[in-house]
Amino acid sequence: MLARFAHYIESRLAAFFAWLGLHIARRPYHVIIACLVTAAVLASGLPSIKSEDDARALYTPSRNNRAEGEWERWQAMFEAVDPQWRLSQFIVYKEGGNVLTRETLEAVQALHNKVTSEIVVQYKDTPNAKFADVCASSSIPSFESTCLCTGLPDLIAASSIET
Repeated sequence: MLARFAHYIESRLAAFFAWLGLHIARRPYHVIIACLVTAAVLASGLPSIKSEDDARALYTPSRNNRAEGEWERWQAMFEAVDPQWRLSQFIVYKEGGNVLTRETLEAVQALHNKVTSEIVVQYKDTPNAKFADVCASSSIPSFESTCLCTGLPDLIAASSIET
Protein backbone atom coordinates (compact mmCIF):
# COMPACT_ATOMS: atom_id res chain seq x y z
CA MET A 1 0.00 0.00 0.00
CA LEU A 2 2.87 2.38 0.83
CA ALA A 3 4.51 1.57 -2.52
CA ARG A 4 1.29 2.44 -4.39
CA PHE A 5 0.98 5.72 -2.51
CA ALA A 6 4.62 6.61 -3.31
CA HIS A 7 4.04 5.72 -6.99
CA TYR A 8 0.89 7.90 -7.05
CA ILE A 9 2.74 10.91 -5.57
CA GLU A 10 5.70 10.42 -7.91
CA SER A 11 3.45 10.21 -11.01
CA ARG A 12 1.54 13.36 -9.95
CA LEU A 13 4.76 15.30 -9.42
CA ALA A 14 6.15 14.08 -12.76
CA ALA A 15 2.93 15.12 -14.54
CA PHE A 16 3.00 18.56 -12.90
CA PHE A 17 6.63 19.24 -13.85
CA ALA A 18 6.01 17.98 -17.41
CA TRP A 19 3.08 20.41 -17.73
CA LEU A 20 5.17 23.25 -16.21
CA GLY A 21 8.06 22.57 -18.61
CA LEU A 22 5.77 22.63 -21.63
CA HIS A 23 4.08 25.82 -20.41
CA ILE A 24 7.45 27.58 -19.95
CA ALA A 25 8.74 26.33 -23.33
CA ARG A 26 5.62 27.54 -25.18
CA ARG A 27 5.46 31.00 -23.54
CA PRO A 28 8.98 31.97 -22.42
CA TYR A 29 8.37 35.73 -22.58
CA HIS A 30 5.26 35.50 -20.41
CA VAL A 31 7.20 33.52 -17.82
CA ILE A 32 10.15 35.96 -17.87
CA ILE A 33 7.79 38.93 -17.45
CA ALA A 34 5.91 37.16 -14.66
CA CYS A 35 9.22 36.47 -12.86
CA LEU A 36 10.34 40.11 -13.23
CA VAL A 37 7.00 41.44 -11.97
CA THR A 38 7.09 39.05 -9.00
CA ALA A 39 10.66 40.10 -8.18
CA ALA A 40 9.71 43.80 -8.41
CA VAL A 41 6.70 43.33 -6.13
CA LEU A 42 8.77 41.44 -3.56
CA ALA A 43 11.66 43.94 -3.79
CA SER A 44 9.28 46.81 -3.01
CA GLY A 45 9.21 45.58 0.58
CA LEU A 46 13.00 45.79 1.02
CA PRO A 47 13.01 49.40 2.28
CA SER A 48 10.74 48.41 5.16
CA ILE A 49 13.19 45.81 6.47
CA LYS A 50 14.78 47.02 9.71
CA SER A 51 18.25 45.91 10.68
CA GLU A 52 18.63 45.07 14.37
CA ASP A 53 22.03 45.84 15.82
CA ASP A 54 21.25 45.82 19.53
CA ALA A 55 22.89 42.71 20.99
CA ARG A 56 20.48 42.70 23.91
CA ALA A 57 17.50 42.48 21.56
CA LEU A 58 19.16 39.88 19.33
CA TYR A 59 20.34 37.41 21.97
CA THR A 60 17.72 37.54 24.70
CA PRO A 61 14.14 36.28 24.56
CA SER A 62 11.78 39.07 23.65
CA ARG A 63 9.21 38.72 26.45
CA ASN A 64 8.90 37.80 30.11
CA ASN A 65 12.53 37.12 30.85
CA ARG A 66 14.99 38.03 33.57
CA ALA A 67 17.25 39.99 31.21
CA GLU A 68 14.39 42.30 30.24
CA GLY A 69 13.54 42.99 33.88
CA GLU A 70 17.16 43.65 34.78
CA TRP A 71 17.57 45.99 31.79
CA GLU A 72 14.51 47.98 32.88
CA ARG A 73 15.92 48.16 36.42
CA TRP A 74 19.28 49.35 35.02
CA GLN A 75 17.53 52.01 32.93
CA ALA A 76 15.57 53.19 36.00
CA MET A 77 18.71 53.43 38.16
CA PHE A 78 20.69 55.41 35.59
CA GLU A 79 17.98 57.44 33.89
CA ALA A 80 19.60 60.71 34.99
CA VAL A 81 22.98 59.77 33.52
CA ASP A 82 23.75 61.02 30.03
CA PRO A 83 23.66 57.89 27.78
CA GLN A 84 26.91 58.78 26.02
CA TRP A 85 28.73 58.58 29.39
CA ARG A 86 27.09 55.34 30.49
CA LEU A 87 28.94 52.08 29.92
CA SER A 88 26.82 49.01 30.53
CA GLN A 89 29.27 46.22 29.77
CA PHE A 90 32.95 45.53 30.08
CA ILE A 91 34.18 42.27 28.58
CA VAL A 92 37.44 40.75 29.73
CA TYR A 93 39.07 38.05 27.63
CA LYS A 94 42.17 36.09 28.45
CA GLU A 95 43.43 34.09 25.49
CA GLY A 96 43.57 30.36 26.06
CA GLY A 97 42.34 30.31 29.63
CA ASN A 98 39.60 30.69 32.16
CA VAL A 99 38.71 34.32 32.88
CA LEU A 100 37.48 33.46 36.37
CA THR A 101 40.88 32.70 37.88
CA ARG A 102 42.35 34.65 40.77
CA GLU A 103 45.11 36.02 38.49
CA THR A 104 42.67 37.35 35.90
CA LEU A 105 40.35 38.85 38.50
CA GLU A 106 43.32 40.59 40.12
CA ALA A 107 44.26 42.03 36.70
CA VAL A 108 40.68 43.31 36.38
CA GLN A 109 40.97 44.78 39.88
CA ALA A 110 44.19 46.56 38.87
CA LEU A 111 42.48 47.97 35.76
CA HIS A 112 39.51 49.05 37.86
CA ASN A 113 41.80 50.76 40.37
CA LYS A 114 43.57 52.59 37.54
CA VAL A 115 40.28 53.76 36.02
CA THR A 116 38.79 54.83 39.36
CA SER A 117 41.83 56.59 40.78
CA GLU A 118 44.23 57.70 38.03
CA ILE A 119 42.27 58.54 34.88
CA VAL A 120 40.83 62.06 34.61
CA VAL A 121 38.45 63.36 31.95
CA GLN A 122 36.78 66.62 30.94
CA TYR A 123 33.12 66.25 31.97
CA LYS A 124 30.70 69.16 31.62
CA ASP A 125 32.02 71.92 33.94
CA THR A 126 34.59 69.75 35.73
CA PRO A 127 38.00 69.95 33.98
CA ASN A 128 39.69 67.08 35.85
CA ALA A 129 36.84 64.73 36.70
CA LYS A 130 37.74 61.41 38.24
CA PHE A 131 35.60 58.29 38.32
CA ALA A 132 33.92 59.23 41.63
CA ASP A 133 32.84 62.56 40.10
CA VAL A 134 31.00 60.98 37.17
CA CYS A 135 29.75 57.64 38.48
CA ALA A 136 26.12 57.12 39.45
CA SER A 137 25.90 57.59 43.21
CA SER A 138 23.54 55.83 45.54
CA SER A 139 20.53 57.66 46.92
CA ILE A 140 20.63 55.63 50.15
CA PRO A 141 21.61 58.06 52.96
CA SER A 142 24.58 56.15 54.39
CA PHE A 143 25.98 55.26 50.93
CA GLU A 144 25.62 58.64 49.17
CA SER A 145 29.34 59.05 48.57
CA THR A 146 29.85 55.65 46.95
CA CYS A 147 29.23 54.61 43.37
CA LEU A 148 26.16 52.52 42.79
CA CYS A 149 27.78 49.76 40.73
CA THR A 150 31.33 48.54 40.95
CA GLY A 151 30.96 45.19 39.17
CA LEU A 152 33.88 42.76 39.07
CA PRO A 153 35.87 44.20 41.99
CA ASP A 154 33.05 43.06 44.28
CA LEU A 155 33.33 39.60 42.72
CA ILE A 156 37.06 39.50 43.50
CA ALA A 157 36.47 40.44 47.12
CA ALA A 158 33.77 37.80 47.55
CA SER A 159 35.35 35.03 45.52
CA SER A 160 37.09 31.97 46.79
CA ILE A 161 38.46 31.05 43.36
CA GLU A 162 41.89 29.48 43.44
CA THR A 163 44.29 29.46 40.50
